[in-house]
Amino acid sequence: MTVYIAFVSSPELRRDSLELVKNIDARTSASQADLMTSIIIDFTDEILKVFFLDLTELLGLSHFMEKVVTGAVSTIKSTIHSVSRTVIHKLDNKQLIPLADYIRNIMLVAAAADGVEKPYIGFPISDATRLRMQILVSDMKGSDPHTHVAELTDMLNEITDLALEAYLITPIELLKLGFILRKLSEGSVTIIRGAVHLMIRRLVPDLTTEHLQAVTEYLHDMVLLNGRPYR
Repeated sequence: MTVYIAFVSSPELRRDSLELVKNIDARTSASQADLMTSIIIDFTDEILKVFFLDLTELLGLSHFMEKVVTGAVSTIKSTIHSVSRTVIHKLDNKQLIPLADYIRNIMLVAAAADGVEKPYIGFPISDATRLRMQILVSDMKGSDPHTHVAELTDMLNEITDLALEAYLITPIELLKLGFILRKLSEGSVTIIRGAVHLMIRRLVPDLTTEHLQAVTEYLHDMVLLNGRPYR
């Protein structure tokens, strides 16, 4: 069974993604550049919110640290938006095929608790990562979760890096950017990775028991056991 780290996709992002894949598969002659640009912009905004801004809010950051993280997020968001509008507009449909295939592969469906299927976006994790998360969730429910702060810190950093790789680095590589734009985008990813790692290292050890358990549940809720690729 493949296990994913995933979040619920907005209806608009799923709708546009399905339309794009359908059109690319049909080898339509109409340019899909504008649609792809819209998808990448919405996609970037959603993953930055889920993996970084929501986590920032959950941790209850100081004003300074909040500004560091939101500033880094704003930088990478504006960079990806700018790159998308500049680069994708110049690509023909054949050049968009790798990016369309990538979008197809991260689209998932899964049944919610009420049995209704929902659209997700996610990437697979290894069995080892899943096992460590299960152990961590169990340990954090114990009498003194502070004894497992090191494990929680490592797990948060690992999930952050996996999310950046799956949701930002891979799409940037698929865009086949020129040297300057690629370095600018990679630099923004480095900025946000460094800012989030710094936030985690500084804040997690000082969190209350309630906050530690909330962060652990936040991670646990991202694990999608019954997801399957959309086809």
